Amino acid sequence: MRVISTVVLVLFMIVPNLQAQTGAGRIQGAITDATGAAIPGAAVSLENLATGAVAKTEANAAGLFLYPGIASGEYRLSVSSPGMLPWSGKLTLYTGQVAEVPVSLSVASTRTEVTVTSEVTQLLTTESATLSGTIENKRLAELPLNGRFIQGVIMASVPGLENASARARVWGLREGAMEWVQDGAVVNSRSTAELLRAPGMDSISEVKVETNASSAKYSRPGATILSTKSGSNEFHGSAFQRCATALSAWPAAARTSSTRRPSTSAMNRE
Repeated sequence: MRVISTVVLVLFMIVPNLQAQTGAGRIQGAITDATGAAIPGAAVSLENLATGAVAKTEANAAGLFLYPGIASGEYRLSVSSPGMLPWSGKLTLYTGQVAEVPVSLSVASTRTEVTVTSEVTQLLTTESATLSGTIENKRLAELPLNGRFIQGVIMASVPGLENASARARVWGLREGAMEWVQDGAVVNSRSTAELLRAPGMDSISEVKVETNASSAKYSRPGATILSTKSGSNEFHGSAFQRCATALSAWPAAARTSSTRRPSTSAMNRE
């Protein structure tokens, strides 16, 4: 019996760490009234705007609520309590982010209305000293790329990174100081730290790069956390075209009226 209890305790301690390594974040906060007093037992619901899935919970005796293991994306948080005006707010959760959402409820009057906060996304991280950068899906889709490789986007977007290859350097450290994690699984070589196989650009939802004071759950000074896309209620797809011909690679100095351009057949023979 003691052995079973020990195993259960160990599993209980491991599960939160496993969730933290997947790139999922969490949404938490405190529910108070206008005087700052906690409102225990308030009903809290979290809706995923992409899928319509709703998760419900209740605030504890101290007025605190927590949604752990939440994938990045857009959500609507709603709070209600008897005798108080309902509250609703929209937020965007980024990869690995801990979003702190304080909720203040007002006393309801004879006229029923809903207090709506248009945007409650947390912009400043106060619970961690980690220096990191996040590349959202919008930038992944719209930034011009020389080739369809996620490494190039990361190197061009995040300060402190060098060597746009599978063995990145962080703030001048030796090559291989970067850990690559995709949906909780390490995808680089443990011996050389080389990225074994990068995921396709169209499969990535968001990227978080930790370049200083990276979490102790990663084995190297820097970490790149790749989150892949989840499903939604809409059919969607993507297509791309890349044109790289011999003529387009011909030096600009040679493309003048006074210089004869070699034929395509001659260039192919070379």
